[in-house]
Amino acid sequence: MRTYLTLFISAILLTACSTDGVQVSQILIGSEVNEREEIVVDREEFSRSDRTFHAHVFTEGHTEQMEIIGTWWYGDTSGRKVFETRAIVTPEFPVAKFILQSNEDWPVGTYTFVASDGERELEMKNITVSASE
Repeated sequence: MRTYLTLFISAILLTACSTDGVQVSQILIGSEVNEREEIVVDREEFSRSDRTFHAHVFTEGHTEQMEIIGTWWYGDTSGRKVFETRAIVTPEFPVAKFILQSNEDWPVGTYTFVASDGERELEMKNITVSASE
């Protein structure tokens, strides 16, 4: 009986350590960060002259270190991939931080930021770049 109980508890603990339950609670996107590298203002509309986009992905539901992939698309996810990068999150620091930069003005239109775990899309957020300053 004790062996079965030990196996049962081990199975529960292994399930609890899985990263399958990871979720994104929010995505913030802004053009500026403060001295603590936090996004100053979460925005959905930007001007062509904003040179940098910061995306912070807040995760929950994981009990170990894992990798989050951040992908920027021009248009929707069937459009043109602009940039993709990876960040590590842990239960102690569950925020993945991504940066997209350009030396030139951005093309006007909609951009989609997608956060995934490599196997599935976790969350996405659209932003708009407009011609007006």
